[in-house]
Amino acid sequence: MKTKTTRMPKKQSLSQLHKKLWQVFSEYIRRKAADANGFVRCISCGSVHHWKAVDCGHYISRIHWYTRYSEMNNNPQCKRCNAFLQGNAVGYRQGLVEKYGNEAVCSLEESKNYPASYTRDGLMMRIEDYKRKLKELK
Repeated sequence: MKTKTTRMPKKQSLSQLHKKLWQVFSEYIRRKAADANGFVRCISCGSVHHWKAVDCGHYISRIHWYTRYSEMNNNPQCKRCNAFLQGNAVGYRQGLVEKYGNEAVCSLEESKNYPASYTRDGLMMRIEDYKRKLKELK
Protein backbone atom coordinates (compact mmCIF):
# COMPACT_ATOMS: atom_id res chain seq x y z
CA MET A 1 0.00 0.00 0.00
CA LYS A 2 1.35 3.41 -0.99
CA THR A 3 1.33 6.25 1.45
CA LYS A 4 1.01 9.84 0.47
CA THR A 5 3.95 11.99 1.29
CA THR A 6 3.35 15.58 2.16
CA ARG A 7 5.64 18.05 0.56
CA MET A 8 6.82 21.20 2.17
CA PRO A 9 5.47 24.26 0.38
CA LYS A 10 7.94 25.56 -2.15
CA LYS A 11 9.81 28.61 -0.93
CA GLN A 12 9.18 31.76 -2.88
CA SER A 13 12.21 33.29 -4.53
CA LEU A 14 13.47 36.68 -3.44
CA SER A 15 12.26 38.04 -6.78
CA GLN A 16 8.73 36.72 -6.13
CA LEU A 17 8.75 38.19 -2.63
CA HIS A 18 9.90 41.60 -3.91
CA LYS A 19 7.07 41.54 -6.45
CA LYS A 20 4.53 40.65 -3.76
CA LEU A 21 5.88 43.33 -1.41
CA TRP A 22 5.75 45.96 -4.16
CA GLN A 23 2.09 45.14 -4.85
CA VAL A 24 1.08 45.53 -1.20
CA PHE A 25 3.37 48.51 -0.61
CA SER A 26 2.13 50.31 -3.74
CA GLU A 27 -1.50 49.89 -2.75
CA TYR A 28 -0.72 51.11 0.78
CA ILE A 29 1.06 54.25 -0.48
CA ARG A 30 -1.80 55.14 -2.81
CA ARG A 31 -4.60 54.39 -0.32
CA LYS A 32 -2.82 56.18 2.54
CA ALA A 33 -2.76 59.40 0.50
CA ALA A 34 -6.40 59.13 -0.56
CA ASP A 35 -9.14 61.33 0.83
CA ALA A 36 -12.46 59.94 2.13
CA ASN A 37 -13.73 59.56 -1.45
CA GLY A 38 -10.61 57.71 -2.64
CA PHE A 39 -8.99 60.60 -4.52
CA VAL A 40 -5.28 61.45 -4.45
CA ARG A 41 -3.18 64.30 -5.79
CA CYS A 42 -0.25 63.52 -8.12
CA ILE A 43 3.00 64.43 -6.34
CA SER A 44 4.47 65.77 -9.61
CA CYS A 45 1.75 67.82 -11.28
CA GLY A 46 -1.00 68.12 -8.68
CA SER A 47 -3.74 66.57 -10.82
CA VAL A 48 -6.41 64.66 -8.89
CA HIS A 49 -7.38 61.05 -9.65
CA HIS A 50 -8.88 58.03 -7.89
CA TRP A 51 -6.20 56.01 -6.07
CA LYS A 52 -6.83 53.01 -8.36
CA ALA A 53 -6.08 55.12 -11.46
CA VAL A 54 -2.61 56.27 -10.36
CA ASP A 55 0.77 54.60 -9.98
CA CYS A 56 3.00 54.42 -6.95
CA GLY A 57 5.71 56.60 -8.45
CA HIS A 58 9.19 56.81 -7.05
CA TYR A 59 11.52 59.80 -7.04
CA ILE A 60 14.72 57.77 -6.79
CA SER A 61 14.73 54.74 -9.09
CA ARG A 62 13.86 51.35 -7.63
CA ILE A 63 17.28 50.07 -8.70
CA HIS A 64 18.56 51.78 -5.54
CA TRP A 65 17.70 49.19 -2.92
CA TYR A 66 18.03 51.45 0.12
CA THR A 67 15.22 53.77 -0.98
CA ARG A 68 13.13 51.21 -2.88
CA TYR A 69 10.52 50.82 -0.13
CA SER A 70 10.92 54.26 1.44
CA GLU A 71 7.52 55.80 2.07
CA MET A 72 9.02 59.23 1.46
CA ASN A 73 10.47 58.17 -1.90
CA ASN A 74 7.19 56.64 -3.12
CA ASN A 75 4.04 58.66 -3.67
CA PRO A 76 0.89 58.61 -5.79
CA GLN A 77 1.72 59.76 -9.30
CA CYS A 78 -0.55 60.06 -12.32
CA LYS A 79 0.19 57.79 -15.24
CA ARG A 80 1.03 60.77 -17.45
CA CYS A 81 3.85 61.94 -15.17
CA ASN A 82 5.08 58.46 -14.27
CA ALA A 83 5.01 56.84 -17.70
CA PHE A 84 4.84 59.49 -20.39
CA LEU A 85 7.05 62.08 -18.69
CA GLN A 86 9.53 59.44 -17.41
CA GLY A 87 8.69 60.21 -13.79
CA ASN A 88 8.57 64.00 -14.12
CA ALA A 89 11.54 64.25 -11.73
CA VAL A 90 11.50 68.06 -11.52
CA GLY A 91 7.83 68.15 -10.55
CA TYR A 92 8.30 65.16 -8.23
CA ARG A 93 11.16 66.86 -6.39
CA GLN A 94 9.12 70.07 -6.02
CA GLY A 95 6.24 68.03 -4.60
CA LEU A 96 8.57 66.31 -2.14
CA VAL A 97 10.05 69.63 -1.00
CA GLU A 98 6.54 71.00 -0.41
CA LYS A 99 5.59 67.86 1.55
CA TYR A 100 8.77 67.16 3.53
CA GLY A 101 11.09 70.17 3.18
CA ASN A 102 14.32 70.65 1.25
CA GLU A 103 16.59 69.23 3.95
CA ALA A 104 14.67 65.93 4.07
CA VAL A 105 14.73 65.64 0.27
CA CYS A 106 18.49 66.27 0.18
CA SER A 107 18.92 63.56 2.82
CA LEU A 108 16.82 61.16 0.72
CA GLU A 109 18.95 61.92 -2.34
CA GLU A 110 22.15 61.25 -0.38
CA SER A 111 20.85 57.93 0.94
CA LYS A 112 20.22 56.37 -2.47
CA ASN A 113 23.64 54.72 -2.61
CA TYR A 114 23.61 53.35 0.93
CA PRO A 115 24.00 49.57 1.02
CA ALA A 116 20.89 47.49 1.55
CA SER A 117 20.04 43.83 1.35
CA TYR A 118 16.83 41.91 1.87
CA THR A 119 16.38 38.46 3.32
CA ARG A 120 13.48 36.14 2.63
CA ASP A 121 12.30 36.48 6.25
CA GLY A 122 12.69 40.25 6.16
CA LEU A 123 10.63 40.54 2.99
CA MET A 124 7.90 38.26 4.36
CA MET A 125 7.75 40.36 7.54
CA ARG A 126 7.41 43.56 5.51
CA ILE A 127 4.67 42.01 3.38
CA GLU A 128 2.71 41.08 6.51
CA ASP A 129 3.33 44.53 8.01
CA TYR A 130 1.96 46.34 4.95
CA LYS A 131 -0.99 43.94 4.74
CA ARG A 132 -1.81 44.88 8.33
CA LYS A 133 -1.42 48.59 7.58
CA LEU A 134 -3.73 48.21 4.57
CA LYS A 135 -6.40 46.55 6.71
CA GLU A 136 -6.21 49.46 9.14
CA LEU A 137 -6.77 51.92 6.26
CA LYS A 138 -9.80 50.05 4.90
